[in-house]
Parts: sequence; structure tokens; C-alpha cells
Amino acid sequence: MSGGDTTELLDGFRTLVGYVVETTPQRAKLTLELGPKHLNRAGVLHGGVLMTAFDSACGYACMAGHDDPETPSLVTVTMTTNFIKSLDGGTLYVDAWLTGGGRSTVFAEARAYDAKDRTVGTASGTFRRLRGRPKATG
Repeated sequence: MSGGDTTELLDGFRTLVGYVVETTPQRAKLTLELGPKHLNRAGVLHGGVLMTAFDSACGYACMAGHDDPETPSLVTVTMTTNFIKSLDGGTLYVDAWLTGGGRSTVFAEARAYDAKDRTVGTASGTFRRLRGRPKATG
């Protein structure tokens, strides 16, 4: 996940939800093909799925390009989400980018949108890097 190469990731929790993440330094793009399991009882994208997409994309943006082997993972401290438009199917995209931080705490923002580039929501998050923990795999 470093050096300008794009890495496509699909395993662990990503497999359960069904999204794919591509990373470049300090950026991540998440793609999720929506199906019935992603919708709520009203037939639109479940808010928890959108928050999961934001959390994951922002986390990968924070880690993308970070090569410190002693800091292989991170956890979410705060996540603020703005729900703007509902989706009832199609593809959800989330672009996330690192906005700042230091060795232990980092910040990211994200925008979710549909195939017609209509904004579905926005988010910002604070993340804490974990030192000395096994590398996360999912």
C-alpha cells in the first residue's frame, strides 16, 4: 500500500460486506456493488453500511503509504457522518484522503457518491495508530 502503486484488497470483513478498496499514498477508493443485504426495510442503503464504508475507506487512507512496521493497524476514535442522499441500488463509491496528524493520531475525510457522481454523504474521522500489534488482515 505504498509507493504510488494501487493495491486492490478483498478479504476478512471486506468479504462479509462485499467492498473492494484500492489505495495510493494517503488516499483510498472503496467500491461496493449494492445488493439486498445492504438495504434497510425501506429498500434504501442502510446507514450502518454507509458508515462502514466511510470508516473503512478513511482507515485505509490513513494507513496507505505508512511503512512503519511497528504501526501495522489503527482504530477509529471518532467518526462524523453526514447523510445527504439515499440509494436503492447500483454502486456506491467512497473517496477518502488523509488530512493530517502525527505518529499516533491521524485524520481523514471522505465523500460517498453514486455512479452519476451525486453525493450520498460525507464523513470525517480521527484514528489512533496501534504500535506493536499483529498486522490486521481484514
